[in-house]
Amino acid sequence: MNLGQMRTEVRRAIDEPTADFWADSELNDWLNEGAKLMVSESQPVQTFYQLACVAGQQEYNLPSDVDEVFDAKLWIGSLLPLSPTSPRGVQEASQQPGQPEKFYVREIVAQTAGQGSNNNITVTPSTPTWTSGGGKVIGFYPTPSSSAWTVTLSYFSAHYTMVNDTDVSPVPLEYHRGIVAYATAIAKQKDEAYSEMSDIYMPIFEKFRDRLKVKMMNAGQELTHPKIQVLGEEDYYSPNTSIIIIPEGSAS
Repeated sequence: MNLGQMRTEVRRAIDEPTADFWADSELNDWLNEGAKLMVSESQPVQTFYQLACVAGQQEYNLPSDVDEVFDAKLWIGSLLPLSPTSPRGVQEASQQPGQPEKFYVREIVAQTAGQGSNNNITVTPSTPTWTSGGGKVIGFYPTPSSSAWTVTLSYFSAHYTMVNDTDVSPVPLEYHRGIVAYATAIAKQKDEAYSEMSDIYMPIFEKFRDRLKVKMMNAGQELTHPKIQVLGEEDYYSPNTSIIIIPEGSAS
């Protein structure tokens, strides 16, 4: 369903075919909110981004739609994987430029803070700034020593804002009614129909959201989702630990 079709479904549920108590702009906002929540928690949208290294520059702005970076590869004439790390462990002592081996991501920041050639950390205003909601930056260790290299990032994307009635959510079609249910729940809240909101429509949204989350986990994204860790039950065993790992949604 596109945005206009989803809004029509909400209007059917609230029994208001033509805007009166609920404006179209309100329903659009709530449909977008539901879509963004569903995507944030289930991470079904995968996207790629390439950046050019700058010699001596450790940190770089990421696109505004980045939710979580899950893979990074460096191209120096051959393709080399980069392993994730924390900035706390790579910004200390002397910073030697070279071929990056690791990457890290800073969440919701308004500056870059890379370690420069003088070994000190240089703080620079970032884009977007706090006034536009902040953003994410990625850093590399060692600091790239060449501007001829590129890095390809694979990341889970946030949901874009649907504006036009013809805009279609990237959420699989079979889960769109979960987005409709979320917008209907918030509409019921405005009408002070709290029991319908909490007992009917919000549980429908949560059911669709959780199904999509399990679908993504079963598709191989288990490393990016929370796990329930228990002793004594068997689902599948992690040989490197003494615990049983059960994917979310599979425990009874």
